[in-house]
Amino acid sequence: MNIDTHGTAKLFHPRGPLVKLPVPSDPKEAFEHISKCLDAGWLVAAPGLEMGEQKEEVGYIVRGECDGNGEVTPFLLLYSSNEGMSFSFLKVYLNTTEDTAAFEFAAKMRLKDFPEYAGNDKPERGKSAKLDSYIVKVKKPFGVILKGNPKYNEIDRAAHLTKNEIYKVPRRLFVRWVDQAPPASAKNEAPPTPPAKPAAPPAKPVAAPSTNHATRKPIQGKESTVEEKHAGALRGYRNAKTEADVRTVAQWAARQDFAQHHQEEQDDEYHSAMDRLGVPMAVNGTIPY
Repeated sequence: MNIDTHGTAKLFHPRGPLVKLPVPSDPKEAFEHISKCLDAGWLVAAPGLEMGEQKEEVGYIVRGECDGNGEVTPFLLLYSSNEGMSFSFLKVYLNTTEDTAAFEFAAKMRLKDFPEYAGNDKPERGKSAKLDSYIVKVKKPFGVILKGNPKYNEIDRAAHLTKNEIYKVPRRLFVRWVDQAPPASAKNEAPPTPPAKPAAPPAKPVAAPSTNHATRKPIQGKESTVEEKHAGALRGYRNAKTEADVRTVAQWAARQDFAQHHQEEQDDEYHSAMDRLGVPMAVNGTIPY
């Protein structure tokens, strides 16, 4: 087989590294060669990632806050650990105390360790000493998982730039932190079960719970603050099992008094849920705020 060529293919080793492998120039030979690489264990996606997900390493962070409906929501601007990259690659909102705790576990730093940046822009790292005082280097680089935003459109972005307008649709969306705290059940495992007592008489039959997804309540109804309601809406979209579940959450969200940044985040999750359930874009529409 002819491998003496400049053609290459990028595949992942099962232990993590992304490797550029040589590929024959002949299409048929290239197909056979790549098939053999995959059969040997090389991976198309990085280990531990779902299709479409990407992993980045965070080296610097800017902390900011946004106001909406009388409540303040902290957010993070993430910068790469690659010293050659000076702009933020992702914005992450910390809508709940759980979100903040998850971030602090992944970063091994506290949110209050980062000074609050008052601007609404994304400062360029290394541009000025004043701005760099808000762009804090983390103690140790840590990973974040993200994915492409299906709503992002380069043509729309170019049209906004032509009009000197801000294109608010993010290119990529936050999925999760790589380093996550173990679930509470793993921290407090129950002691070994004592020997079972003699079996009691059979109980009366109990009707099985309904499996009709339309009767499920994606929103718990216990949320009180705007941030708790927002977190409930995001959770509802992520846990939705049917298109009807998604639309139930959307109808509930439309009756709430959410800020603009809440609506943008919910709109992203709404479309992600519809995409996950296979509902065509022409059908799923937008959230009726």
